[in-house]
Amino acid sequence: MGLLIDGRWHDQWYETGDSGRFQRESAQRRNWVTADGSAGPSGSGGFKAEAGRYHLYVSLACPWAHRTLILRKLKGLESLIDVSVVSWLMREQGWTFDREFGSSGDHLDNLGYMHQRYTADDSHYTGRVTVPVLWDKQTGGIVSNESAEIIRMFNSAFDGLTGNGLDFYPEPLRERIDQLNERIYPAVNNGVYRAGFATTQEAYEEAFDEVFATLDDRAWVYPGHGGDTTLGAERAMLKTFSTWLRPETVLVSYNGRSYDRPLLTTRYRLARLRDPLIELRHVDLLHPVRRRYRGVWANCKLATVERELLGVLREDDLPGSEAPVAWLNYLRGGSADKLRRVGLHNAQDLRSLFGLLEAMRDAAVVHTVVVPDVPMDARGDCGFG
Repeated sequence: MGLLIDGRWHDQWYETGDSGRFQRESAQRRNWVTADGSAGPSGSGGFKAEAGRYHLYVSLACPWAHRTLILRKLKGLESLIDVSVVSWLMREQGWTFDREFGSSGDHLDNLGYMHQRYTADDSHYTGRVTVPVLWDKQTGGIVSNESAEIIRMFNSAFDGLTGNGLDFYPEPLRERIDQLNERIYPAVNNGVYRAGFATTQEAYEEAFDEVFATLDDRAWVYPGHGGDTTLGAERAMLKTFSTWLRPETVLVSYNGRSYDRPLLTTRYRLARLRDPLIELRHVDLLHPVRRRYRGVWANCKLATVERELLGVLREDDLPGSEAPVAWLNYLRGGSADKLRRVGLHNAQDLRSLFGLLEAMRDAAVVHTVVVPDVPMDARGDCGFG
């Protein structure tokens, strides 16, 4: 993490001063690409939307750069604006084009470091070297290194060339979008950086508290709606669910020990609430019977209710967790074989569920089924089918 001072590279960390607070440097290149080349809201004119004229520099480790890639894809600009990806590994030279560590290389001039692109724009450049950067091949300079403005350019400037009329900044919603950004950017987007780069405990806690206070605040996203449909509602919902539980409550699920319960436990942890499920008994009608080890599905040694009561032994099916990959392969023109196996697995789930429910009508069978849950870490190497 470094910066250029009068065109010379310095491996120097952010200055946080005695307060320890991280201060992000404002982007210095704020020109705009427009449909006709006229000047945009800031900077100079002369940057007309043209196919092949501009080059985008990004890092796949940078969320600010990711949003430029997303808009480039959504607006169909891949054939108009090519891309170079810097390495994810940042050391004493800052962002590099080291192909051994994930970089595509610099497709324009085969540069070694991103700071060389900045000095190609201005040999006396002073400031941080950041991505994304939109480069103009025609003038040999940086158009913009402000991601928020690059995505606005991508949203409309090239529509006449692509015919893509998707509008992600519609006129009727712009005022509201800008209001939300004024709240989200400093508190959440930049807030995580303020917490991560803080050099005092006080500065860290200040940024941390603001991030989560913003996420928990329900009213600012949907004013007048009571906040019931925002992120803050998650915490309220979890608290309400806790009030439904009693010490004698028994959780009954079908494969819930491998999915539903861990998911709920994680949600309570993220909400910084006590997990009310820890002390409850849990009866699972289909304890996982499979595990994945070195790419091979094998039977788990733990006996299951499904196997013991119904005599079902799954030897050659494909668990539902494989469904997304199977679907994707099929949609890309691949074989439907794995998809059929997923379907057979799901069909067996339903048959087993009905079979177990029928068996539980017998009080004697119920007595053999309802047993205290074992600790989650007692599953050993058993995976989740």
